Amino acid sequence: RRVHGVAKAALAVEERALLDAERRAAVDAEVQRQVAAQMALFEAMDARNRAVETAVEHIVANIVYLRRPCCGSAFIFFEGCFAVRCESCAPPRLFCGWCLQLQTGVIPPQRRLQIGNDDARLPEIQFLFDNEACHNHARECDLNPERERRKLHFLPDDRAAFDAFHRDRRLRA
Repeated sequence: RRVHGVAKAALAVEERALLDAERRAAVDAEVQRQVAAQMALFEAMDARNRAVETAVEHIVANIVYLRRPCCGSAFIFFEGCFAVRCESCAPPRLFCGWCLQLQTGVIPPQRRLQIGNDDARLPEIQFLFDNEACHNHARECDLNPERERRKLHFLPDDRAAFDAFHRDRRLRA
């Protein structure tokens, strides 16, 4: 009975793996079909339309959406503190929501000697120092309207205020 149960469990694992492989193959085939369709449309366009399409894609990808400085992935909005944590990166990285600069803290040499390079806690400890550096930078950032008071600004839950701030930031740049 025990052998039968183990064999049954192994069969279930193999069946799941096969289904996952079939699902991945179907998704890959669909993506390839969509890419081929887009390429056919692009090739059918004349040179002027291709240039317009390319310019529109550039504007949408690089101007309309903000990009995270750590991984380049687009983001539209964040809430709360301007010391922003990127969940797309592993381990998570931090950047300033005002100027979009990546922030990295420095672990003091004596602390680095205590933990060593092989310690599994090193990414966790580095994140703590990055977190502190990012909050300090956001407080002192030239774009922070509360900079003179050394206050860490929190974004209101108002999407329009966020959009207006970054629209103005882009115009100043």
